[in-house]
Amino acid sequence: MADEEEIIAIPPDLKTKFASLGLAESDVRQAREIWAGLDDELNIAAGNDDETARSIKKQATALNKNITEMLSALGDLFNLTEVKGKRAADKHEGQSDHNSDLSNSL
Repeated sequence: MADEEEIIAIPPDLKTKFASLGLAESDVRQAREIWAGLDDELNIAAGNDDETARSIKKQATALNKNITEMLSALGDLFNLTEVKGKRAADKHEGQSDHNSDLSNSL
């Protein structure tokens, strides 16, 4: 196995695939906004009348903060991957063009 060459295949639509992460980021950000709205709804639905309402709100506050942070981090990750992935695809494309030019000049 050590004598075999490893072939790395770069899909021709690599830049498009990375660009689709922008759509995923948008979806995650929209989910975060929906979640924030649900948080408000939960606080209203829980009421203010008794210890159970206060307990629900306290637990929801901790949980919702974590979910909101997770959705924000996921959106940031999709954005970063999209930007850096497109940059890498551009570099690969440029290098591929350069290699073709070198080959053709021989």
